[in-house]
Amino acid sequence: MEHELAKQLIDARSDKDLAQLSASQQESLATCQAAHQRLEAFNDFSHARYQDIQRRFRSHTATLVEMKRDLDQVFRTLSKVKSKLAQKYPDQMAVVESKYPRPVLNDE
Repeated sequence: MEHELAKQLIDARSDKDLAQLSASQQESLATCQAAHQRLEAFNDFSHARYQDIQRRFRSHTATLVEMKRDLDQVFRTLSKVKSKLAQKYPDQMAVVESKYPRPVLNDE
């Protein structure tokens, strides 16, 4: 019975229809393979760009960390100098601070 059903299905299609179906499948396969190749090329390109950008990002991050460390050191040094000046010249520092008040910083 199974063989009869398979034979009926095969006989229901003409050779022309089967050739057309096969050609359509081959065309679909070629399209999928071409799309796959393009996607692989794009992924390779994206990976290379990501690696380059990641390297640059790490370099810039290291530069910023170093700059912050340097600026912190400069501010600590300035604070020490101001403190010593305030101890040595309290009257003049009071005049300077009244003329140039410290800015209010919002640490958000």
